[in-house]
Amino acid sequence: MNTEHNHPNAIFIQLTTRCNAMCINCPHPFTYRTINKKGSMNDDTWETIVQSLIKNNYKGQVGLYLHHEPLLAPKLFNKIDDINNKTNAFVVLSTNGSLLNEDIQKKLIESPPKTLHININSADKMQYENMTKLNYDSVINNTIQFIDIASKKIDIQINCPVLQNVDTDKLKKTISYNSSEYKFLRKLQRRTTKKYIC
Repeated sequence: MNTEHNHPNAIFIQLTTRCNAMCINCPHPFTYRTINKKGSMNDDTWETIVQSLIKNNYKGQVGLYLHHEPLLAPKLFNKIDDINNKTNAFVVLSTNGSLLNEDIQKKLIESPPKTLHININSADKMQYENMTKLNYDSVINNTIQFIDIASKKIDIQINCPVLQNVDTDKLKKTISYNSSEYKFLRKLQRRTTKKYIC
């Protein structure tokens, strides 16, 4: 908590209920494909949020992710620009990396979040694809390419949930990049805000 203004250190905003993955460690497939209506935040709601951040001089993290894939959100890069240029806050994104193609990479560099989490559940191709229903090779290639071109502009963090039979050391070796260029984080399986650098 920011005691000076009685503000939280981080807020999280769900821009859309869309996601292209079926991760076994995420409630999204159940929550948004069986219970809640799909949709995306409208422009008026977004503008209300931005004006509130300005009015309250909010200086903390704006996490544009919460049970969705933010790279599917309409006008995502305009929204990042709004936070960067109109407020004193900073943006953190969390993505599964499958949509991190060259065009998206360029847009992220032009409208950079302070931090980008890339969530990779496993370094074993079959295990990963069973866990997420995404293409493993594409995600790994996108991740390594983006680290190569953007790590000096954006704080890139590789997240891996600690799940049974997942070899996190193998994932670090698979990315096999200079450890100063990114942080490898493991998210605890139990509910906690702590993150551990491997």
